[in-house]
Amino acid sequence: MEQLTFSEVERGLFRLSFKSLPLWTGLKQKPADYISFPFQIESKIGYPIYQSNEEIILEKILKSYESDDYSYITPPPGSNEWSNALGLRNFNFIEEVIGDKKVKSILEIGAGSTWLAEKIFEKFSPKSYCIVDPSLDIKDKKIIEIVKDFYPTSKLNHKKFDVILGFNVLEHVKDPVGFLKNIYSNLSDEGIVILTLPNCTNQFEKGDLNVLIHEHMTYFTEKSMLCSISEAGFEIYSVSTKNDLFKLSLKKRKTVDTESISLLNEIKALENAYLQYLSFFNYFRNLILQFAEQDKKIAFHGATHGLNSFLHLTGLGDCPSIRLYDGDKSKVGMFLPACQHAVLSPESESYENNDLIVVSAMSFFSEIKKFALKHKNFNERQIIEFCGVN
Repeated sequence: MEQLTFSEVERGLFRLSFKSLPLWTGLKQKPADYISFPFQIESKIGYPIYQSNEEIILEKILKSYESDDYSYITPPPGSNEWSNALGLRNFNFIEEVIGDKKVKSILEIGAGSTWLAEKIFEKFSPKSYCIVDPSLDIKDKKIIEIVKDFYPTSKLNHKKFDVILGFNVLEHVKDPVGFLKNIYSNLSDEGIVILTLPNCTNQFEKGDLNVLIHEHMTYFTEKSMLCSISEAGFEIYSVSTKNDLFKLSLKKRKTVDTESISLLNEIKALENAYLQYLSFFNYFRNLILQFAEQDKKIAFHGATHGLNSFLHLTGLGDCPSIRLYDGDKSKVGMFLPACQHAVLSPESESYENNDLIVVSAMSFFSEIKKFALKHKNFNERQIIEFCGVN
């Protein structure tokens, strides 16, 4: 795979590089031109795995956050049925953590919409609710303060909140420890922080291409998540993980730091990811070409940015043996930018006529496998993960 390299660029600093990955701009109504940039992530002792692209590329990504047509990997709640389901999951998590506690003030970072804020107001009736988001510009929300800015912002200097929320935010910042320290300064002494963030542990171990995307600056494994939180002065109140996502609640630490980030070493995790990606590209490129020769059909379940990156890198987006499916109704009939085939519903008759199901939405492998086995009469050998095979 000439597009992919792994090297020690200087003593103790290791880099995994792609010559180009598409800048994710969402699905399109028809096959469309798209732009791609070099992509690289690095690892060194004392740091989580982080993106290290040139500043000119990072500036383009940053500007995309502020544009009116910015396309989220997952749209914010209020956008469609799928995003509302994820928003409800976050709301239920908040209920679990807060319980019947009295909450006077709430800060939500990177909300994307006021959908969650409105549900929280109905449930907890806080005296104040502030959203900080550079892309949110809503004037008529009298009970919700909107700060159209990036966090941290000087507009919140010296302000304290009982609850601070950040759903899939921390992976978008270059300095997560500094970001968490700012949250610490805005949190009341007995306050609580509620976060979700991608758990990249299994994705790096398996070689899941969905983990790599230009807009993510930091890539957390379980080790680097724990070290970053501790370094910022927090202790974990609750933690769980499902579908490659950490669900965390944090409080200000009252004990001695036990997870020093200076000892963190993620170099082996990055090297393993490189080896898995090599096997991944080799296996699936050959498999698709083999299916095309045999006039067989291969279904990719999950119209994801990782699948789009794979089709871009291999040039197989127009291969006639490929079909794309997604359970998100808003994606049906749309196109991945690097693919010539429209996304189909897994409820369509064509789904059962495929010879193999490749689960490209790897974080939901268990759910998709269960669907294919129970409702579509596939057998275990016909359902495989879209990842490395080492």
